[in-house]
Formats: sequence, C-alpha cells, structure tokens
Amino acid sequence: MEQAHTQLIAQLNERILAADNTPLYIKFAETVKNAVRSGVLEHGNILPGERDLSQLTGVSRITVRKAMQALEEEGVVTRSRGYGTQINNIFEYSLKEARGFSQQVVLRGKKPDTLWVNKRVVKCPEEVAQH
Repeated sequence: MEQAHTQLIAQLNERILAADNTPLYIKFAETVKNAVRSGVLEHGNILPGERDLSQLTGVSRITVRKAMQALEEEGVVTRSRGYGTQINNIFEYSLKEARGFSQQVVLRGKKPDTLWVNKRVVKCPEEVAQH
C-alpha cells in the first residue's frame, strides 16, 4: 500500500473513532478532503476501491460509497467504473483574504493564466452606448 494510502487510512480510522454525532459518511468525506488540502493526497492519486476502504476502516461499503458520492458532487474526486476514484485538483479561492486571485494561485505553487473562451468585437446596443 502506498504511503499516502497508509496515512489516509490512519486519519480515517482516527476520525471515525471520534465521539461526536457527525454521520460516518461525512466524517469519511471530510477526512479525504483534509488529506487533499494537507497534501497527503495529491491530484491524480487513485484511492483504494470501496471494498478495500470498507475493510481497512471497518465501515460499511454503503457508507464508503455515500462518502465517495458526496466527494464527487463537490468535485474532490472523479469516479470511473473499472478505473477507480481519482483525486481532482482542488483550488479554493478566498474572498476574505486581502490577496488577489493571481497571488493566491502563486502562493499555492501554481502559475495563473488566462484562457480566452470567446473573443470577438460586437456592436454596442444604442441604449448601452448612451450610458
């Protein structure tokens, strides 16, 4: 088992045992998200299968599946039948920070860039031109 998976399983087991009223699938999903944020899991990593995660953590496969569905809906992972569950690149932009978007990207070790989706000259409508 990869070191990242070993660390993830340890974090999952610790979080699952925490005595609180949070549903298990939410604990599971939050732990995976935190592992991505902290760098334990990186973009492109493939997670162990549902059956393996269930056996290694002692939670039901249904709970693991529900957590993975929640992570997929949030864009944290991409699931492909026959290939597995892959970690996506998570970028969270904070409007609370005084830094601009580009500076936040650079601080995360990435290079900000611009991609033109559509670029063309259009005639300005008369009512807009008057303002």
